[in-house]
Amino acid sequence: MLLSKGYKYVIYYIHILYSSYSCKYFLKNLALLLNHLLYYLLHYHFQVYLFPIKSVDINSLATNLFTPPYIMDIIVTITSCFFLQNLYARFQSLNDLWKCLPPGLVAVPGQWTNIEILVLMENTRLMHSELCELLKKFTLGYGLLLLGFYTFSFITMLIGIYFFVNDELLAINQYSGKNYRIVIPILAYIQIFAFLVSIIIFVSSINEKRMKIMSYLRSYQISNLHPDIKRQIKMFMQQISANDLDQISAFGFFDIDLTLVTSMLVLLMTGISTMIQMKDHPIILQLNHETKSFLTKVFKDKF
Repeated sequence: MLLSKGYKYVIYYIHILYSSYSCKYFLKNLALLLNHLLYYLLHYHFQVYLFPIKSVDINSLATNLFTPPYIMDIIVTITSCFFLQNLYARFQSLNDLWKCLPPGLVAVPGQWTNIEILVLMENTRLMHSELCELLKKFTLGYGLLLLGFYTFSFITMLIGIYFFVNDELLAINQYSGKNYRIVIPILAYIQIFAFLVSIIIFVSSINEKRMKIMSYLRSYQISNLHPDIKRQIKMFMQQISANDLDQISAFGFFDIDLTLVTSMLVLLMTGISTMIQMKDHPIILQLNHETKSFLTKVFKDKF
C-alpha cells in the first residue's frame, strides 16, 4: 500500500523525534548525575574540613552511608529521577506524536486517509498503555524503597529540626566552640527536603503529560468522525480513565504527588510543636539524653 504524504512525514518525524529526545534527555540525565556527584564531593570535603576525621575503620565507613551528606539518599534520588526522567520523555514524545495527526482527525486528500489516521491512533493508544504499565512496574520496583526513603527522611527532619529549634542538644557547639559548624545540619535538612520534593516534581510532571492527551481527545467533535475513529477515541478515553487510578505510590501507602508536599509540611510543623510542648515528658527526656550521648560519642571519639 502506498503511503500518503502526511503519513510519510509522521514516520520521518518519529525518527527525528526519537533521536532528538534520546540525545536531549541523555544529556539531562548526565547533568543530573554530575550535579549530584559534585554536590556530594563538595559537601563531603566541607564536612571533613569542619570535622577532621581522627580515625577510619569499618564502623565509621558504614556510619557515613547514613549520615550527612547521606550517600544512600543521593543514590536513591539519582536512580529514581533517572527512570522518571525517561518515562517523562516518552510521554512527552507521545504527546508530540499525537499533534502530527490532522486537525479534527478528518482525512485530508493526498496527505491523510482514514486508515492511516486510525493506524496512528491505535499505535499511540497501545504505546500509551505500555507506558502506563511501566509506571506500574516502577511502583512495584521502587514503591517499598520510596516508602522507606520518605518515612526515614521525614523522621530525620522531624527529630533533627526539633533539636535544632530546641537548641539544647547541639553538641557541635558544646565540644568544638565553632558555631559556624552548625551549617552542616542546616545543609542536611535542606538536602533531605530537596530530594523528597525533586522526586515529587518528577512524578507530578509525568502525571501531567500522561493526562495531557485526554484534553486532546475531549476537544474533538466525534459526531462527524469516521465510525472506527470514534471507536478509537472512546477506547482511548476509557483506557486513560482506567489507568488514572494507577498512580506512582510508596508501596500503596500514599500517592506521590504535589499534595504530599503540603501533607509533609503540616505534619512536620505539628510534630515539632507537639514535641516542644512535651519536652518535659519522660519519653522526650529519654530521647534527649540518648541523642546527647550519641552526639558526645561521635564528636569526641571520631572527630
